[in-house]
Amino acid sequence: MNTDHIDKDFYIKLFVFYNILILIRGIFDLESYEDVTTLLSRGIPIALFLPFSIYIGTNLLAVSNLLRIFFYYLITFSLLLLFSSERNLFDFAHTISPIYIFILVLPYLKKKYKVVVIIVALVSFFNDLTNRSNLLNITIAILIMSSFYLKGIVVFKITKIIRSILLFFPVFFLFLGVFNVFNIFKIGDFTSSFVIEDNRGQQDLFVDSRTSIYEDVFYEIDKKNAHLFGLGGSGKTETSLIEANWGDFDVIYKEGRRGTESGMLNYIQWGGALGGLIYFLLFVKSSYLGIYNSKNWLSVMLGLWLAYKALFSFIEDALVFNIYSLFIFIPMGLCFNKKFRGLRNSQIYRYVNFIFNK
Repeated sequence: MNTDHIDKDFYIKLFVFYNILILIRGIFDLESYEDVTTLLSRGIPIALFLPFSIYIGTNLLAVSNLLRIFFYYLITFSLLLLFSSERNLFDFAHTISPIYIFILVLPYLKKKYKVVVIIVALVSFFNDLTNRSNLLNITIAILIMSSFYLKGIVVFKITKIIRSILLFFPVFFLFLGVFNVFNIFKIGDFTSSFVIEDNRGQQDLFVDSRTSIYEDVFYEIDKKNAHLFGLGGSGKTETSLIEANWGDFDVIYKEGRRGTESGMLNYIQWGGALGGLIYFLLFVKSSYLGIYNSKNWLSVMLGLWLAYKALFSFIEDALVFNIYSLFIFIPMGLCFNKKFRGLRNSQIYRYVNFIFNK
């Protein structure tokens, strides 16, 4: 594979290599039939296909083809399912998640395509008001996209500062939590509840649903003295969920919990502090290149989006082999691409609208 157009591809290769090591460890640690099926269905796709999808992001033609398929086919298919009797058979917000990237490119789109993106984003937002992550993703994407209309020296400097804050906060609060100084997930204890309700139910936006999974993972890592290299691809943790009197967690997690809702925590579970660091460095480097070493504002927006995704991975963004996870890595690939970052805004306009020329 020719990687001359990829800047700092050492970080990508390191991530791929370490994922393969995690997978190999998982193979040697197999203990049950469930371990085998989990490694085949989740471990291999996460260890191999998702990391290599960064390279898809470095190929501008491949990215344009993917976005074209999404825009013309996946949006139509998802909307038809959403308004059919089969709507409960799929996760609309995750399936339609590339819309976050289309929100960022909104300023470069022709008017008729802008209308489509805005409508789909609104449908995704209001379809399930209890989906906290989707509400936040769309809101942040809109805020980042708004910077295009304010771009200038001052806004550029503010963007750099915001990136630094987004990357600093998760590490800072992780250390505070590990040493029992302050738990950011319990912020709801100090504020009034903020409940959103729709026909699907209700959701307190400040409810703490992450402390227990962090405690489970760090307890298991500490018990097995696996701080540096983690538990491997087949690593499982004991979980307090088996004591819950709702759901079938005692059956689902009878052998232990193989993953969590947090993408970063999963890499810490499987690969230890080293695995979490390598994953985090991908966000750090790609966001840096997008913001500091680019000639177009779309790269800057993607860089800021990746910094936000780094923070969000400590809370959400569990990686599975689906389109949602794929579009976590593709923006990284774009930011690692020297040719893409070197395009002027006028060239980005032509490239983006080339996507819609079937």
